[in-house]
Amino acid sequence: MKFAFMNLKRGGSLVALFVALAAFVLLICYALTKQTTSPLVSVTQGFADLMEGFVSTTSPQCPKAVVDVYGNPVSPAYKFFTDPTGESLCCAGTVNPLTHTCTPPAATLSMGYLSQPNQILPWASRIDITTLPSTLSSYVNSYNSNLNVESAKALCSVIPSCKAFAFMTSTNGGPNRAIFYDSPTNSPIAWTSADVAKDKQTAILYVRPLSGNGLCAFRPGVPDPRDKNKTLPLCTAVTDNALASRGTNACPTSLPKYAASATQQSCCKTATNLDGTDCIVTDIENKNFCLINATNGDPDCATMRSYEKAVCPPSLQKISYTLGDVESKHYPNAKGLRAPLCFGIQGSCFPDETVLDLQSKEVFNREPSPNDTSKLWKYSCSGYEQLTKGISTNVQMNYTTPKPVA
Repeated sequence: MKFAFMNLKRGGSLVALFVALAAFVLLICYALTKQTTSPLVSVTQGFADLMEGFVSTTSPQCPKAVVDVYGNPVSPAYKFFTDPTGESLCCAGTVNPLTHTCTPPAATLSMGYLSQPNQILPWASRIDITTLPSTLSSYVNSYNSNLNVESAKALCSVIPSCKAFAFMTSTNGGPNRAIFYDSPTNSPIAWTSADVAKDKQTAILYVRPLSGNGLCAFRPGVPDPRDKNKTLPLCTAVTDNALASRGTNACPTSLPKYAASATQQSCCKTATNLDGTDCIVTDIENKNFCLINATNGDPDCATMRSYEKAVCPPSLQKISYTLGDVESKHYPNAKGLRAPLCFGIQGSCFPDETVLDLQSKEVFNREPSPNDTSKLWKYSCSGYEQLTKGISTNVQMNYTTPKPVA
């Protein structure tokens, strides 16, 4: 009986000790959540004071540089440093080791947009502002009534799909105009002096800023030292957003998950593997993936994106068509290319966007462009629709035009 009582007493002491330890742990956690400096500071501050901004550190991990599949920057590389309060942060620009401050990355910025003189993007990436929803009509009207960079920037900023615009400034007194793009994923096209002389205008490409704001933190709620009314994004969120942006710019909507290794870039339907280098096994087994810059007949992401974006006339159905001997007879680059085709019992046509894309690859580039309203092509959908409406003037009926003999 005495032995049992002693055990009970000993058990009560252990319970009391456990409760005391639990309360102590909770007190520490509460203090950590309320403090304004990072727990990492006590370990890294001494080294960071001497080396911040000049050597790399693996703990904590700052966002790495991210580029899209065309080599265009999506997000810059960040460096670890500690600010004057001892907060552990990452900076995408230059770190001053004496003042513990971050200077944003050097860039030519105009109204928050990165500007690139004499640059435009391929026409196939453009946004037709005449098809925008009525909720944006005030911005469209403002732009149409006052064609300048400010009104173009305001319009692009409210269009979710608008990631860039090229503003064309006439040098011969003509009206200014902007071309809006759904993503700056294709390499910009530099205008030569001959182009400027021919078109009597210059082109400046305005691209939305890179993801992130040049500064990030390792814990939520850290005030932005540049504006105390704002908080800094988490560094993990900067990395995740940059990768998501890369997937958005490269993957079809049906395969939204981006994966990349040293030798291959893929888009997956469900998820990537743990290290993000490939699709999960079930996606690969079920062929729910595509490859960027695919070869050897593998499913091609660019072709799938083109297919998803293509719009057919109501009377035709969209199918996938492989260009073959008929097309390659006059356009050697056509052999084996896959493209969306609008097909019906009484005729077929290529969507205008597809024609422009193929013409950029030197296929059908001797046929009338959908951008040229003075003459249409029967096999582009704009020309097809003109014919079906009984308007046959200035429509080229030939499918392919032989290359002129030199």
